[in-house]
Amino acid sequence: IAAALAKKRNETDERREAQLAANLEERNVAMAIPLDDRDARRKAILEVTAKEQETQKLADEIAKYYVDIERNEATSAAARKAAAAALGDSPRIGALVSMGEALRWDDVHPLIRAAFKSPTLVGLIPFAGTRKLAAAALPFFKHVPWLLSIYLNPKIVDLSKSRDLAKTVEDPNRHLNRDLAIWLNRGDAIIDGKNLTEEFARRVRCPLLSVVALGDGIVPQRSAMSAHIHGRMGTKDVIEVGTDDVHIAHADLFVSDYAEGWLFRPMGEWLAKQNVG
Repeated sequence: IAAALAKKRNETDERREAQLAANLEERNVAMAIPLDDRDARRKAILEVTAKEQETQKLADEIAKYYVDIERNEATSAAARKAAAAALGDSPRIGALVSMGEALRWDDVHPLIRAAFKSPTLVGLIPFAGTRKLAAAALPFFKHVPWLLSIYLNPKIVDLSKSRDLAKTVEDPNRHLNRDLAIWLNRGDAIIDGKNLTEEFARRVRCPLLSVVALGDGIVPQRSAMSAHIHGRMGTKDVIEVGTDDVHIAHADLFVSDYAEGWLFRPMGEWLAKQNVG
C-alpha cells in the first residue's frame, strides 16, 4: 500500500512541477502585456491565477499522500508489533479485557457487511472532516434515533454535548478499512500467515473478561463473545451490558449514562481481583 501511495504521490508531484513551470511562463507573458492594454492584461493575469490555484490543489493532494503514507506505516508497524508480541513465545499479558470487540466475526450486521463487502473499494475511499460532520449531525439523530441505533442510543447519551462526543471521532484510515473488510469477509484475522483465532486459543492462558453490549450492532453478541468461545484459559468471565428496557449499543459502553455503573466499575473490580496475590 505504501509503495502504491508513493508511486501516486510521485506522479502527482511530476504533474505539479510541469504545471509550475507552465504557470511561470504564462505569468511572465501576462506581465509583459503593455499597461495601456488593461483589459487584455487583466484577463491574462486572472487566467494564470486560476491555473496557479489548481496547481496549489495538486500540492495539497501531495501533502495528503505524505500524511497517508506516514499514518499507514506507523499504524501498520504498531499493529504488527502488538500482534507479534501476542503471538510470541511468552506473551506478557497479565489479564485481558475484550470490550465489545471481535476475535472472529461469527456474526456481522447486514449494514456493516454491505459497507465492507469489497475490500478494494473501501480501500480506495478517502475520508475527511468526519469529526466536524459528527458534531453537526449528532443533535439531529435525537429526532431519528433509529438511524443511529446500531452504534449509539440517543436516549441515554447527552447529545447536547455533541462537540465533546465528536472529539472521540477520527477520520477512518482507508488502508485499515481495507484490512478490516478482509477480516470481516474472512471471519478470522491472518497475521504473518498465522490465524489469530487459532493462535489465541493455543497460546493465551491469562484471565479473560468479555464485555458484551446486548444492543450492539457494530459488533453483535456472537462476535463479541468469540474470544470467550474460542479461548482456553482457566478464568473466563462475561459482563453483559444492557436490559430489555435499556438498549445499550456499541458506543454506549463508553459514553452513555450507564457506562460507569454497568461497565467501568465492575470491570475495575474484576481487574483488581486478578491482581490479588
